[in-house]
Amino acid sequence: MKKTLPTYPKRIVLVTSATGAAIEDMKKVALHRWPLVELILVPALVQGEGAAYDIAKSIEYADKLNCELMIVGRGGGSIEDLWAFNEEVVANAIFYANTPIISAIGHEVDYLISDFVADKRAATPSNAMEIALPDINEHRMYLDSLSNELNSKFKNILFNKEQKLMNMKKLFEQNSIDSKFKFIQSEIKFLISSFDSNLSQKINNAQNSLQLLKNQYSNSFSQNLNKYQNEISMIKSGFEHNHPNKKDKKGFVQLSKDNKIVTMDKLEVGDKISLQTATHIAICTLNELKKQ
Repeated sequence: MKKTLPTYPKRIVLVTSATGAAIEDMKKVALHRWPLVELILVPALVQGEGAAYDIAKSIEYADKLNCELMIVGRGGGSIEDLWAFNEEVVANAIFYANTPIISAIGHEVDYLISDFVADKRAATPSNAMEIALPDINEHRMYLDSLSNELNSKFKNILFNKEQKLMNMKKLFEQNSIDSKFKFIQSEIKFLISSFDSNLSQKINNAQNSLQLLKNQYSNSFSQNLNKYQNEISMIKSGFEHNHPNKKDKKGFVQLSKDNKIVTMDKLEVGDKISLQTATHIAICTLNELKKQ
């Protein structure tokens, strides 16, 4: 069963030639992709007589170093140069190893038995390191995006909390004792102003009504005065017209009976009557009465 490769290996053991180009290519790729990884080299003969046994021994030794991943590889060459990785001893060493192994032999077109036995095949040693390690730049970009997202969410949370705090502050201020006192004071001022305005208006209305009444009373008084003056004049004229002195001159006298003024229809023969003018009075007894 194929073993799963670790996502973030801390230690990688390299089974390859100490002097070949493969080791330098893998170091460059590792430094670029994930500088945090520790690389351990286990030198091995990768071609020629005895190479297969040396590779197998190196794999067995590397498997005991407790690394998270092992890369077995070499650079390109002829099929004869790569033949050691087709040997059964190398295949068995890879198969029985406990450490996950990437086989990176030759170029992309080269397929060897070790590629099929290993847990993962890489086209080249450089490609093996690309498979083994995450790209730190991608992780940096991902962390930057996470940081931006976190900052954005944090800012939103702060903004929402700030808005909530401001609303609570406004609500507190609206319901505080000072606010209620200010509201009551404003209501009192409004009532005073309204009262003053209404009072002034009522005073003006009363003054206008009073002035109207005065004008009406003055007009009515003048009319009544004129009326009464006219009546007095008429009474005076009538009094003067009916004054006994004037009546005396015209032959009129005042007829009285028992000290009461009476008319002719109330007299009887034998009544004692008095005839009075403005200046004279005569008392007599009625001996004869002719009524017409």
